[in-house]
Amino acid sequence: METGEDAQPSAGVDSNVGSEFAPVPNLFCLMKLVREMQCEMEVVKPVLDELEVMRLCRGFGMMSSVNPKDFNFDILHAREFDEDFTRFLRYELLESSCPGDVKLKGLFGKQAQVSDALVSMKACCTETVASLTAANEGVYIKKMDAECSETQNNEDTCTGLVVFSWIRDELFEPEKLRDTPAFILRFLTGLAPDIICCTTREDLEQIKTSMVDSDEQEDDELSSYSVSFHIEKQEDQPDCTECVRMASVDLEALAGDCTGICLLKGSYPAIACTRTMQSAIRTEQVRQTFHSNMQLTFAAWLKEESQHYRIGLSGSIARCVKLCQNILKEFDMLPEDQVNALRCAHEKQQQEKYDEATKKLKDTIAKQRKMVDQVSGELFRLRPRETPSEESDSSLQAASAAYDAFRKWLTSFCTWPLDRKLELILDTPTRLRGIETALYELYSCGQDGQLSSLLEMCATSSKADLLKNINKRCKGKKQHLASGKKDEDGGEQTATWEAFLEKTAQPLNALRTKWWVAVESSLAAAQDAELKKLKCDKKRDNTEWYEREKVIMQNKLDELRKTLLSTDGLLLTVNAHTRGRGVVHCDGSREVHAASTAFLDIVKLDANDREGNLEHAARRQEALGRLMLRPDERHVAMFTVKVRSAVQVCAGKERMCVKFIYFPPSNDSRHSSRASERTIRTFGRTPSLCDYDARNRMMTCLSKDSVAIFKFDEAFKNMERIKEIDLGVRSTLTELPFTDILLQDSTVYVTDSSGFSQGIDIHNDQTSNVLSVHAGPETNAANSRMFELADNLAVGAVSFVPDDDGAFEGEVECISRDDHRHLPALPLGVKFLTDRVSVQCVDDRVFVLDPLAQKVYVFSIQVTVRSDSYRMRQSNGGDSKHSEETSRTECMRKRHWLYTFYHVFEKFPVRGLLDPTAPTPVSIAISSSEAGDGGFVLENYHDFLSLLMSDLMALNKPLHGLDLTKGLTVLRSLRGMDMKSSTLKAFFLTLVTFLPIQICRAEGNALTVLHDGMDQSLDEAEVEIQTWGAADIAESIRFGVLSPLLCAWCGRCVVITSMGKQSTGKSYFLNHLTGSSFAIAGNRCTDGAWMSLRVMHDVLLVVLDFRGSWVV
Repeated sequence: METGEDAQPSAGVDSNVGSEFAPVPNLFCLMKLVREMQCEMEVVKPVLDELEVMRLCRGFGMMSSVNPKDFNFDILHAREFDEDFTRFLRYELLESSCPGDVKLKGLFGKQAQVSDALVSMKACCTETVASLTAANEGVYIKKMDAECSETQNNEDTCTGLVVFSWIRDELFEPEKLRDTPAFILRFLTGLAPDIICCTTREDLEQIKTSMVDSDEQEDDELSSYSVSFHIEKQEDQPDCTECVRMASVDLEALAGDCTGICLLKGSYPAIACTRTMQSAIRTEQVRQTFHSNMQLTFAAWLKEESQHYRIGLSGSIARCVKLCQNILKEFDMLPEDQVNALRCAHEKQQQEKYDEATKKLKDTIAKQRKMVDQVSGELFRLRPRETPSEESDSSLQAASAAYDAFRKWLTSFCTWPLDRKLELILDTPTRLRGIETALYELYSCGQDGQLSSLLEMCATSSKADLLKNINKRCKGKKQHLASGKKDEDGGEQTATWEAFLEKTAQPLNALRTKWWVAVESSLAAAQDAELKKLKCDKKRDNTEWYEREKVIMQNKLDELRKTLLSTDGLLLTVNAHTRGRGVVHCDGSREVHAASTAFLDIVKLDANDREGNLEHAARRQEALGRLMLRPDERHVAMFTVKVRSAVQVCAGKERMCVKFIYFPPSNDSRHSSRASERTIRTFGRTPSLCDYDARNRMMTCLSKDSVAIFKFDEAFKNMERIKEIDLGVRSTLTELPFTDILLQDSTVYVTDSSGFSQGIDIHNDQTSNVLSVHAGPETNAANSRMFELADNLAVGAVSFVPDDDGAFEGEVECISRDDHRHLPALPLGVKFLTDRVSVQCVDDRVFVLDPLAQKVYVFSIQVTVRSDSYRMRQSNGGDSKHSEETSRTECMRKRHWLYTFYHVFEKFPVRGLLDPTAPTPVSIAISSSEAGDGGFVLENYHDFLSLLMSDLMALNKPLHGLDLTKGLTVLRSLRGMDMKSSTLKAFFLTLVTFLPIQICRAEGNALTVLHDGMDQSLDEAEVEIQTWGAADIAESIRFGVLSPLLCAWCGRCVVITSMGKQSTGKSYFLNHLTGSSFAIAGNRCTDGAWMSLRVMHDVLLVVLDFRGSWVV
């Protein structure tokens, strides 16, 4: 784990996540280094790349249900393959059904040498190596082609894997070897114990030098059995105060109405200029809602307001007819007579039109009924086919034509289709014409009993069904018809036409009656349809009348609007619209005479020294916006927070109010944007002084003889009272009132009128001695407010001493926080025109604002507080010079990057106490292109590793037969080298369970659950997050690749953890007990909980490690 300067990203790399790795065929990024901000420090954290692990599994033919092309999309998340990966872990990996072996070789060294080794052993081509940039830090695996594997090892053709590290060369500095390189090498030896160290000529020279110096040392380990020690005091750094850089920036010309200007303290430096806006006519918003049950209606309110204002009434009110009528009625301008006359004329005209149309409809219906009645006789008269008559045919054609015209008229009047049964009945005359011959033939054959039923079917069946029924009944009588003809030729005819007519008269009359009822029904339907149409026309005429009435109302409303707007006075613009149940919502604006009002113009100073040019950085100024000050409130203090926000403390009406101020970005540089404010909390006491600690988001307020400490949440939506200190009890200062207050970490410093200060710890109420920042005896010097320096190790202030020429010289005076020792004073070297300057300190940069010179001076001040260290040395009679050379030689040997092997086995175990099997021994090969004697090179590296093993054995920890010198070889060329084999199951099981994952983070007195070991916090912009239930939160928690493994495990599970105070060896103990690989971080920048899984035969160990000072 890296922090501070060790964690600085390389050029062009994102400081949070680094550069993304683009997938390359047969090249897999197993572990990546992720940068995050934890506890306000940058931390480098190793994270297993789940998608790359799954892609590697798919490359070996596993997870067959997954398409390999799915891994080419960057938008995918590993959780989308959880089901497939869980099946692979359960049925292939954990159940010992993962077949095959794999050959492994590890590469460790700097990037240039590792890339040369990959090309030399034909694992990668030059283009593939070139695609890896310095920012793609991590551990990679290159899957070698089958041809290359066969060439390097002719015994079998199992796949070869080359595991290599890819980290920046800066991490191989001696002071950084114990952090990231040691963890990377631990990961490499866990996957591939056969390691090749890629060295250079310079490495060999450094090894040779250290070995020669080591041979010259005397072995005095057993020279004496008597040992004596002495303690030496060493001053690591002296007290020092110096100005590293200084710059000044000219402010814009101050306006004539500027009454005050000061610097703001907080997250970023800013300037607040207090100005006064002269009295003028201003506009304020008016919003009011009128309910139906209120005594004062909207119309009455409008009439009352018209007595005092010019009313600008919106013309859109005419859309609400009822509202418009009420307004006109209230102002006695409702045109009732005109509207009533228009209504009466319209109703009369409409009734006459309706009566005329109704009469016309009745006449048409009667005419059609009479016509159908006249032709009904012809339509239902049966005629013989044998004796046709021209007169009867013409009368039938005329009747049919008239009936067809009736049917067309009926269809045109009825807007909807008639009932099917009614249609069949109306078609009865047509079907009767088609079956009269067939009826006569049936009668002639003696089937007179079927005539009635067939005539009834004319009104209920179609013509096709009717003919089908007739043919069916005539089919059985064909033979009888033939014999009947013979009898007719021999005898007298049995049936006559007159008898047929007489037989069918009664059923024919019944059919005609049924048909006439259908005709009457269709006429009634046509009449109803036409009456409905007339009613629609009548309603349409009413719509037209409504429009005419609305025009009259609109004209009257326009006349009222002109009258209301023509009066004298301030303008009141009104717009209103109705809602449900008679609710009227009114909004608009009102002109008012506003008195003179004070406001603050806020200007942000961008002092981020990115390029080392402080003067250029200080000149960047941005006008954030304008904050209006209320006349009934007194401005107390303002502090900058976030990026474009501030916290204002004001007092009014015997209460204190804390507001969150946001300055929105503005595209118009000529006009300042209006700030939006939101009240965070109000209190009963009125403060006189306030201070703010931006690091901890804590604010302190001084009110008379008590100090209250508050803490904001991350979104600055809430603040809680942490503690209240009674200065009358805790402080011994007597010269009241208090003139200054400073909040520094957990200590509150208060200053009285005499200039003396005293610190009070907010946790244990411990009170310091009375102190004074100013060491000089000058009584006429003006002093600024106190500020913190040197990362809260010192407290300082600026004093201004008058000069002979009327100017003032500034000097920084400071004391150490621990023992209140005065540090060297620092003259600023600048003459100020006044002693009423504003001084603030932001990130060890002192900003001094001279309002008369209209300049801001920026001083980058570096304060060093003296620190002493004590060292216990062994006293002997030897030469001290020889002792110093020995120390130097040891330091030289331990500064080489190959000494990382020592840090690996010093921090991590060779074998955990609970491990069931012995690990594969680590073997080292040296890749060196040195053209000298190979034996000489081997001898130097062998001696180096021998001394390294001596250092390991001096730790008195079990090494389980570890010998890094065993099998040591020097390789001139990497072609054709041997690779040790391992089972695929052991390889993947080690890969999945090796890296621990951070499951939560402890920061800011809160425990934050991480997603897949990564920090996915929101931006500082205010976002309303949807409230989740407990089930949703539990479903969203995922522990990276460990979650599918937990789902796939079906056996017993044991949880192991350790609890204890900080720096008690919890991680070290868990690593040596279970064989886990928790990183040991003494600086405690990874506070939180970490989880690792270890498979022990049929038991799954869930190992939890808790880190940080919050663990008790």
